[in-house]
Amino acid sequence: MSNQRIERKLDRVLCNFPCLDTWYNCRYKVLVRNCSDHRPLLVDFASSLTSRKSYAFKFFKMWLQHLSCRQVIQQSWDEIVVGCHMFILQQKLKRLKLSLKDWNKNVFGNVHEVVVDKQKILFFFTKSDSGSWLC
Repeated sequence: MSNQRIERKLDRVLCNFPCLDTWYNCRYKVLVRNCSDHRPLLVDFASSLTSRKSYAFKFFKMWLQHLSCRQVIQQSWDEIVVGCHMFILQQKLKRLKLSLKDWNKNVFGNVHEVVVDKQKILFFFTKSDSGSWLC
């Protein structure tokens, strides 16, 4: 056996399912060891009541068919950002995401509500007894 020091992460954070349901954004960070041979763990609880769950941004293919989509992208991308190249890219993508979300809401509205409304109309017409209007 050698006298080399072997370090392993043995310290753990434990929680049960009700805890995870309440604080689904819970995270921990391993801090610097001080006087003990263990490293302290800092647990950060982000309550589901105070924080929103973030969702991945989705680019919809239908946007490309709209005439003003390219203009929204160009305007957002042309705004000047100062910093290193990665910071500029990150800021431009973040701003583009917000611009496209606002544009989508103004142009297409809430697509899910539109689909539900159209399904109600379709159900109403298909429910009619005669069905003669379909011919």
